[in-house]
Amino acid sequence: MAKAKSGVTYAQVVGGKVHWLFTRADLAEWDDGSIHVVEAVGQVAIGDTYDGELFLPAGTPEPQALRLAGVALINAASNNALQALTAAYPEREINSWPQQEREARSLEQDVSAAVPLLSAIASARGLDVAELAARVREKSDAFAIASGAIIGRRQALEDVLAAIDLDAPDAASQIEAVQWGD
Repeated sequence: MAKAKSGVTYAQVVGGKVHWLFTRADLAEWDDGSIHVVEAVGQVAIGDTYDGELFLPAGTPEPQALRLAGVALINAASNNALQALTAAYPEREINSWPQQEREARSLEQDVSAAVPLLSAIASARGLDVAELAARVREKSDAFAIASGAIIGRRQALEDVLAAIDLDAPDAASQIEAVQWGD
């Protein structure tokens, strides 16, 4: 028996369509062998199509539905690639990056600039604050280049999808050919 989690909405899928939406208050547990149930992520309505991965609005023409699914897959791949850039760092440290960069750029322009965060980090690491500022600028520039490449790739693929003529007889195959890849 599967058990519903508190605060989660579920969709019962019958024949690839959302048949029923429910929460734990409606149905606390069910037999996975007798009904197909998935978590309803995002805006999901009864009658929407479920392709095993994504929910598509009911009545969406097939090529349009494929394009929406393609955009969703590209966005997910882009998000994963961007997350990989920061995976080795704690969230709170990542939150300090804009201030670290501001202070590092300020110090580059004015050696007497107040840099409280960089001073504290440099002191804790036993580094000269100017050396730390140089490292911060270098990492910041490298991150901008790497994230910019990922963002640009996502936008380029989205442009390709948007340019496909949905009335073309091969629209579905054109859409399916647009992939993130490795």
